[in-house]
This record gives sequence, structure tokens and C-alpha cells, in this order.
Amino acid sequence: MLVIKCVVFLPTVGGSELYDGSEKVWAPTLESDEGTIYSGGFETSKLRDPSINLEPNKLLDIKFDWLFHCLCYPDVTYNKTREFFEDNDFKILQKEDHWSTGSIDSSARLFFEYPYDWRQDLFETAKKLKNFIIEHTENVGETYLVGHGMGGLLSREYLRQNPSNPHNIKKQILIGTPNHGCPNIYSILKSGKGSFFGNNTDFYMPKGEFVFNELPGIYQLLPDLIYSEPIVRIIPSEPIIVVSPGEPLFHISPGDVPAYAGYSEGTNIKSNYIAEESKFSFLALNNEKLDRKELVRNAVNFHNLLGKSSPLDNTYVIYSTELKTGTGVKYSKQTKDVSFKFNPIGDGIVPEKSAYNLDGIITNGRLKLKYAKQFRGIDHMQLIQDECPLNCILNLINE
Repeated sequence: MLVIKCVVFLPTVGGSELYDGSEKVWAPTLESDEGTIYSGGFETSKLRDPSINLEPNKLLDIKFDWLFHCLCYPDVTYNKTREFFEDNDFKILQKEDHWSTGSIDSSARLFFEYPYDWRQDLFETAKKLKNFIIEHTENVGETYLVGHGMGGLLSREYLRQNPSNPHNIKKQILIGTPNHGCPNIYSILKSGKGSFFGNNTDFYMPKGEFVFNELPGIYQLLPDLIYSEPIVRIIPSEPIIVVSPGEPLFHISPGDVPAYAGYSEGTNIKSNYIAEESKFSFLALNNEKLDRKELVRNAVNFHNLLGKSSPLDNTYVIYSTELKTGTGVKYSKQTKDVSFKFNPIGDGIVPEKSAYNLDGIITNGRLKLKYAKQFRGIDHMQLIQDECPLNCILNLINE
């Protein structure tokens, strides 16, 4: 029997455009002038204040001019995601059309774009997602939650709040999701330096300090205490080595490994890089460095409740590695200095172990490769733009 498939796509932090009436508050307008590239279009006084209600109208859709294309700057839009699903016979449903399905039959495939205000507390955003699912997909067909980056945390929080799965969620697919946070978020909060989207995308961000440091959603991307635990670094087909924090970085030749491999469950896994992962202490940040203690405590509580678990058995993780990624933060109580560790074990934004360290994904020191798909050399935004990971997502939906 044919069943209507409803994909609810949840973008990453910064992945939803925010408006105050007709005024776009986020995201940037990209322009070029005599070879100089810059971004504008930020109304930071509104962006930085979570008490100002901004409307998330659509997914990020930045228009590039010719110079950006010539210089091959990274694309941070969801255009390719939308086009891929449309080419595979999904009907694209958007907020500006009130997600109206129109006339559909039992073979329909629906792709709901769900923008949300990523500045706000994910506890509350998950309640809004619940209302959306009840109204638009619960009584229509099987629902597939597909979360990119922060969108995966939103999906997990929604399922945590609704553990009996009353709304017919078939699968949860987490794409480059920082399940245990990203060290680079600390830099964004403290100094205003860094990006949500990946390497070489700093020019998309508003310049200066204190743009994001009042926003609870951003704090919920800080690394949790699970992040600093020792864990196996996984690359298929080699013996297992457990990594303990404090070990020096060294390299073992990886050999010839394809960009993507769907190995069978139980295959021995191990790493070709073993990296020092500096312990990231919420306590140190709370007491010495980040002034918004209430927001830090709220983030700690958020991650403590999520932990490693997911109430949905059919949870799948798609992640990338082998790109330079901020993997650790060192804090000195004596000097009060902070330094960052960068290692080629992530997608440029999300360290790989933050993506896959979940119950049911790792069991007895082994990656359950039925539920985890690894890519290499694909950055955080390419995970939702490149045809190979997009086909992987499609296959999980079609199974």
C-alpha cells in the first residue's frame, strides 16, 4: 500500500531568514565592489535581542553576484537541497504558501521547509515544531524529520518532549548535527569571530562582539560535558584505537579510502588521525569567561536532558570529516587565556565525535554503520548540497 511521505526539513543555525515585518534582519546581503567582498543587511540591534519577536519566513536564500561565483566562495543557501528533492518528485511546501498541500494522492511525496527562529531557546522552539507537525503532517502520512546542524538538535528535543512518538514520526535523520556542541561557538560568543556555516564563510557573519551573546539558542550549541569524554575515532576497516584527552596529535597514513562507504554493521572501525581533545569545562567558562551565567546554565540543562539518547529507534547520522575543524578549547585559570585546537576531524564546523556519539549509533565501541554514514572532505553546508549525501538521505527515506 502506498503511503504519503512527509519530509520536514529543519535548517541549521542561521539557516532561516528572519524578518521584522517586511524588513529582513537576517541574513546578509552579499555585494562586491572593485574586487572587495563584503556583507551587509544586518540590523544587529534587533538580531541580538531575543525579546524582539522576529518572523522566520523562509530558508536561507542568499543571492550571489558574478564575483562570488568567479572566486568560488562557499554557497550557504538551501537552493540545491530544494532542487534535489523537487527533481526526485517531492512537492516543495513553504511557509509563504502556508504549507498548503493542495490536491494530493496516496503516492504523494511532500517536502516541508520549516524555518524557525534559531536565536531562541530550543526547548520552546520544539513546542512550536510539535504544533506544526500536528497541523500539517500527523494525519497526512509518514513523517521524516531531517535536521541539518542545529536542526538535528531541534528534532531530538522535539522527540524528547514527545517520547511516545504520538505524531507518526517514521525516521529521524541528523546531518552534521552537533549533538554535543561545537567549540567554535565559544569564539563566536566571546569575540564575535567565527562562522555558523564552515571554513571561509566568516564574511557572512556580522562583525564585532556581543551580537549573539544574549541568544539562548546559540548557547545551546556550546560543547557539553559528554564532548570531553574519551571516544573511539572512527574510520572504517581498521583496528579500533581508543583516544584519551591529552594524547598528542599524530598521523597514520589512511591509504586509499573512498569519500563515502556504506560498510556492513560490525565492521572494525578506527581512525587515521588521533587528536588531542582538550577538555571543555562549562564550569570554567561560566565562572571566568562567559558573563551570561543563566544562559550557560540553561545550555547545560538542555544537553543534560538530551544526553546521548534518542527515543526514536530509527535515528540516522550523516556526518563528514577530514576538514580543519575547531575540536577543543584550552582555558588557563592563571592567565585567563583561551586557545583553540584545530584538527582535521570534522566538517569545518562540527567535530565528528559530536555528530556520532549517540546511543544506538555506537555500541560496544563499534559504529553501527546501518545508522551512520560517513563522508570525507565535504564541509558542513555541502552535506546538504552535494548529490552524494543527498542521495544517502533519499535512500533512507525510500527504504
